[in-house]
Amino acid sequence: MSNKKHTRICSHCSKPGHNIRTCPELREEPIKKPVKRQSKQRICSYCNKPGHNRRTCLKLKLEDEVCIKVEKTKEKVKTKFKDEDEFLNCVLNLEYSKLTDGDIIENPECLCALYFRDRERFQIIKSNISEYNLLVDGNKYIEIIVKGRFKYSFRRGEYGIKTKYKTIFSKNLECEINNKLLHYSKKYKLVE
Repeated sequence: MSNKKHTRICSHCSKPGHNIRTCPELREEPIKKPVKRQSKQRICSYCNKPGHNRRTCLKLKLEDEVCIKVEKTKEKVKTKFKDEDEFLNCVLNLEYSKLTDGDIIENPECLCALYFRDRERFQIIKSNISEYNLLVDGNKYIEIIVKGRFKYSFRRGEYGIKTKYKTIFSKNLECEINNKLLHYSKKYKLVE
């Protein structure tokens, strides 16, 4: 067999370079090259903005980069304190006796001490704070506070005796918090 290139030869006019389907003698109008069709404007299924799709969404890529950085660092800050007053003083630089309602709203970590010392004031202030969960069993408690899109604090202790505090970064924040609430609600009671 030879390695010659075969050129098309029209079976109608016997000329090279085309076939009968594209023969200029049989066609009145010249053959047009295919034109790239205009597709509908793409809308991203992630951010609902036009001009791109989910695969090329910059917002999603940016959030994924943040999650990957968070996952790589696995930053967890663990600290132990002898009681709530030491915690407030060391972490928030506040004293319980000098707390204002504004301090508590700005620093929801104060709510746990308030729950054990002044329940009426606790109920009033807690209604102004979202993303705060307190579970109690006698003097034992668990406090979970959402601090941002990928960050929450988790505090566990026994009132007046000891407390442990963690700041946790998570890619799947809502799911992780719901799992913790479900797990601890078996022994502790969620304070409404």
